[in-house]
Order: sequence, then structure tokens, then C-alpha cells
Amino acid sequence: MPERFTVARMEALLKLKPVTAAGREFIDKALAAPSRNVQGTTQNVASDLPCPKMWGSAQAESWSAENPFTLEHIFNDETVGYTNQVPRIWLTYKGRNGRTVRTPYTADCLSLSKQRGAVVEEWKPESDRGELEEKYPGRYVRDDDGTYTSPAVNVVLNPLGITFVVRFSDEVTSIGHRNRRYLYKYLQPNAAEHYLGRVSTLLELFGERSSATYSDLVDSGADIDVLNWAIAQGRLHIDLDAAVLTSEKHLVQVFRHVETLKAWQLAVRPDGSRPASPASAPNYDLSLIHI
Repeated sequence: MPERFTVARMEALLKLKPVTAAGREFIDKALAAPSRNVQGTTQNVASDLPCPKMWGSAQAESWSAENPFTLEHIFNDETVGYTNQVPRIWLTYKGRNGRTVRTPYTADCLSLSKQRGAVVEEWKPESDRGELEEKYPGRYVRDDDGTYTSPAVNVVLNPLGITFVVRFSDEVTSIGHRNRRYLYKYLQPNAAEHYLGRVSTLLELFGERSSATYSDLVDSGADIDVLNWAIAQGRLHIDLDAAVLTSEKHLVQVFRHVETLKAWQLAVRPDGSRPASPASAPNYDLSLIHI
């Protein structure tokens, strides 16, 4: 699993991506507790799953919209930490017919990103793409690159050193979400007691190869639970968006080193296909790669 959240890791990030004193107060308040408890209704089912990354539970208003983003943050090594249901802020903007609107606003998530620093996220269903300006006039605007933002939110958060983004559900692929849900149970801390001691035997199945298909490893005698645990914990690496672990095992490439995976991800042909299995390709000495 990517590293678990600690205050020390957050402090190190905020030295590189600083926020103001008021921004730090906002972050600390967000991490202390959700600003509200989400509940299921006749139109959605709330999720509340144990989160090994954040040492607690992760709330989400639905399994279909918010939960995929939550799992993405759990698995994403670029996310140092995150929390859902952030502190409420007040927005003021010109709405329909030029009327002044003042309203409370609670964003879906605060993420601490290695690349972007502190980011407040609003999660919207794919169906809202292209319709936000009509549904919420004056609140959201569409930039030239097609992304959405909110001047009303930016005027509150940007002076704190915090960025705001609007994200849509189709940013998390259905394949990636299925794979994260499948691997999630292997993130629990006590799983190491069962699988860590057998990883060396699993690695021997690669021989001199830098990668192998999931099905090849299983056919060679790999314990599926150990293999899944090693992938979930980041000891082996796959492209979570490439193929479904449960039904397309022959298409899942498992890499010993994350650098090799990243190179493979870049090797996309013009038709969108990936390179063939390296099992039939020349083997290269990767002994100089250290992770």
C-alpha cells in the first residue's frame, strides 16, 4: 500500500507547498472530523469503509459517485492524505438574473497532493459535465480547456494557499474502480501477518523477467492471495485501469518495478493497444534499478 498518512509527512509536504496560517487551520479542522455525517436516502446509499491510509473511516455519500474517488485517493501514492466532508465555507456570487446569492458550501474532499499541495475537490456525476453553468448559474464557470472551476469558491480558498477543482465521475474508470474494490481488503494492516512471509517465493516465479502476466504467475503456482496482497501493498505493480483482475487475468501485466510499469504505460500504439507480453521479448538487466 502507498504510505500511510502521518502528520510528519503532511508537514514535509506543506513546506514544499505552503499554505497560510488560516489555510493550515482549515486543513487541521478538516482532518479532525468530517463537517457533517453523510446519510443514505431513497436516491443514494452512503458508504463508510475503514481506511487504512488515514487510520480511520472514510465517509462517502454514495457508492456510485463519491466512493470511486475515495478509493482512488487510498491507492494513489501521489495523495499524502485526504479527508471527506470538509469544513463549511460561505459563498457569495451573482446567480440567475443577476441576483446576489449567499449560501453555505461543504465540498466533498480535501486532498494533500504531492504535486498540487492542498486541494479542495467537488465531485460531480458524469451527467453534470457541460451542464453545471446552467444548473448553478454564476457558481461554476468552464475554462477554455474544458475544465470547471468556481470563482466563488476560489475567492475564499485561494488566499489560504488552497486550490479548488471540480471532478467528474468518469475521471475514475470503471475498470480501475472494480480493481480497487477487489484489492481493497488486502490493505488491512493485519493482512501482512498472513502474506508477507510468502512474498519471496512469489518473486522467485519471475525468474529473470521484469514482468509476467497475472495468469502466468497463477499457472506457475502463485498463491492468489499473496499476489493480490503484493499488488495492493505496492510490492508488485499493475496498471489498475488496463484490465479487470477478476475476469481478464491473461491481460494483466504484473511488474516487479514501478519504473518498468511507467515505461510500459507510455508505450501505447496509435490504435491504443499495449505492447505484447514481455514473456516473448528479450530480457534486460534491471539489477541497477532500486526502489
